[in-house]
Formats: sequence, structure tokens, C-alpha cells
Amino acid sequence: MNLAIFDIDGTLTRTKDVDEQCYARAVCEVAGISGMREDTAHYRHSTDAGIVEEVYEAHVGRPPTADEIARIQTRLVARFEEAAAARPDDFAAVPGAEAAFSQLKADPDWAVAVATGCWRCSALFKLTHVGFDLDGVPVACSDEDHQAREAVLRKAVADACAQQGVDRFARVVYIGDAPWDVRAARTLRIAFLGIASAPARASALRAAGATHILPDYTDLMAFRSALENCSAPLEPQRARRTQREEEG
Repeated sequence: MNLAIFDIDGTLTRTKDVDEQCYARAVCEVAGISGMREDTAHYRHSTDAGIVEEVYEAHVGRPPTADEIARIQTRLVARFEEAAAARPDDFAAVPGAEAAFSQLKADPDWAVAVATGCWRCSALFKLTHVGFDLDGVPVACSDEDHQAREAVLRKAVADACAQQGVDRFARVVYIGDAPWDVRAARTLRIAFLGIASAPARASALRAAGATHILPDYTDLMAFRSALENCSAPLEPQRARRTQREEEG
């Protein structure tokens, strides 16, 4: 049996912008600060758990308490609810994602899991609000002190193994949309499939080492082919050389 692990923001859902905005507002409101950078690429760990700790260390001079994190999570969900009511188009699936996800769930040769840098409350709100069926799907998040994306991925694999009653999977593919997703897959030595509709984002994934990139899931046959044929990411130097050769 094989395992497909999906990221959320930018991979299954088009919620990256609203996620960053609502997250930053929730953290600033509870911490009593302003001027927090919303772009997750600027932080050591591009996860909710990692970012809040870095922000608190920089602006408050200490890590956040468990109570503060709980209050931020509550505030975050409230901000999502407000945004979904005011701007419903901000919560949408990547084209074809729901069909691809459902098809793979029904395939006896594949198990499906979700691995995200979001907190669980954030992940579940976005996926269920958009309409994904999570019944029987392990969802690994950055709760439980999993600040690094690699740790979240390892938990997704472990949870999927336990659910399926296997020691290991014949093939594991991580489907993501950001360079840090590529790096995590390379660290764990698992295959990676990139999702990026914008040329600049696709180029960034390719430069990071991704060998297979799709704009979305509308071509289900292309998605299934990419799942079967994508490989572990290349080392950055080799990836850049390959990219130059292809562009030249």
C-alpha cells in the first residue's frame, strides 16, 4: 500500500492569504503587539506552533503560555468565522482537489493523510468549511510541540501506519505548494509532488528540488501519473542546474 500526504493551504485549499491574515490578527490581539509579519516564509519554522513562539520571543521576551496559545486558537477560529461570513470566496478548494482527494481515499492501493503546519483547530475549520470528507483520514498538525514540518510529516506517516495496521508503506508521497514542503520531503527522503498554478511559485518549487509540479487537480489522470512517477526532491544545487538547462 502507498501513502499520499496532503498539505492544506495552497495545496488542498486556496486559503493561504486569509489564513496568514487571521493568524496574525489573533496572535497580535492576545499578545498585545503590532507589526507582526504575516508572510510565514520569514520564520524559522513555517508552522503555527513555531511562529507563535518566535513572535513571542521577539516581542514579549518569553515563550507563550499554554493559556495564551489556547486563547489565540479560540480567537483564530473566531476570525475565520468572521472572514468566511464576509468573504466566502476566501475559503475555496484548489480546482479538482475534492475529487482527487475523494478518489484517492476510495483506492484500495492508497492511504490518505493530511500533514499541515496549522494548529488542529485551524486545519479542521478550513477543510470542513470547504467541504473535504475527513472521515478516516489522519490529520497531523503542529500541536503537541511539533514545531518543525518534518516532525508533523513523521507523525502523519506514523498515524497512517497505525490506522492501516502496517509497519511501513511501499511508497510515500507528500503533496505541497511551498519550498519548505520540498525541504521537508527531502529531509525525510520521500517523494514530493508540487501544486502551483502561478509560474513564480512553480519556479520556486523547481529551484527547491521538486521534480513534478501540477497547477491543480483538474486533470485527474495527470495527477495520478504524477503520484506514481514523482521522486524525492533533488538537492538545491542540482535542481538549479537542471532548471537552467531546461530554461536554456
